[in-house]
Amino acid sequence: MHANGVPEADKEKIRAGLEAKGFAVVERDNESPSKNNAILYSPYKGLEKDLHAIENVLAHNGVTAGRGFAIQTDQIGKHEYTAGNIGLYIMPSVLQLPAERKSKVRAEFPITITEAEFVSTDCETEYGFQFSENGTLIVDDFTREIDATEIAKPNWSKKSDEVISISNGNEQFEYKKYESHREHVNEYNIHLVIYNIWLEPLEYYRVPFGCTYKSTYAEAP
Repeated sequence: MHANGVPEADKEKIRAGLEAKGFAVVERDNESPSKNNAILYSPYKGLEKDLHAIENVLAHNGVTAGRGFAIQTDQIGKHEYTAGNIGLYIMPSVLQLPAERKSKVRAEFPITITEAEFVSTDCETEYGFQFSENGTLIVDDFTREIDATEIAKPNWSKKSDEVISISNGNEQFEYKKYESHREHVNEYNIHLVIYNIWLEPLEYYRVPFGCTYKSTYAEAP
């Protein structure tokens, strides 16, 4: 966690919240790679769950942060992260906000169903969907050990632009797919655009196929 200039009391609240979620927090004061709060990471299995946990802690403390890749290269630098390590950069608050901001929503939605990692929103157990281009789907149970989260690998197809079908043996499950976005300027003077893809079951199915799933992508254009 890099939070140079942020009040110690605020840093301690965020640190405690992250540790309560199971993260090992190391404080550093590296210069931020941007003018905005940022979460930098290299992809790994279960990343979306960890990102949601971090964002929930930040939201509880009135903070939002954009996401960004910082993939390992041959020469590790201060803004590069190996799988399983995440860099959180928090900027000091800016007191004065501009009176007006122009919309920064992209004309084209920035993620597709196969680029996203979906997490259930309304089931007692947290499940995940990962869609592959080859028509297979990995279903994860995030309550299991990290190397044993995969519980099913059915097939999927797109019936239309708005309906996704999943086939698991003789069972068929259909979901309405819809997209949404939200933009706002937070207390740190950061203009955020948050994009969501939702998968809502069209009928009552057994879990994990009866859950509603959501994938979130945030950026600070």
